[in-house]
Amino acid sequence: MRYEAEDADFARANARYAAGGASNGVVVGGIDFADSRVTFTVRVPRAGEYRLFTRFANGSDGGAASHTLTVNGVASGAVDYPVTGWDNWQVSERSVTLKAGDNLVSYGKGALYAEIDAIDVA
Repeated sequence: MRYEAEDADFARANARYAAGGASNGVVVGGIDFADSRVTFTVRVPRAGEYRLFTRFANGSDGGAASHTLTVNGVASGAVDYPVTGWDNWQVSERSVTLKAGDNLVSYGKGALYAEIDAIDVA
């Protein structure tokens, strides 16, 4: 199931329109502050381990970037992004544990800077 970043709830971050190559042409960036958040409501049929695919671009001059990850209010490590260049969309994959029904999956400020286009949960 795909969830578009522009449809998520975000605070101290911003939607960027006409983003080249992005699904729907819109991404969320500016996740630059300690209180920046992009929160997706993810619905799954049963509790268990799921694969989380984050479609991102990282054009940071300093190298690899990351976002902190929180699942249902519990810190769940980081999502790491190698340098791709801006508007060069790649996917970072990791496992998450979700409960049956609605789950809140939040990305926050990590190292350097990256934009989120969408997430897929499988």
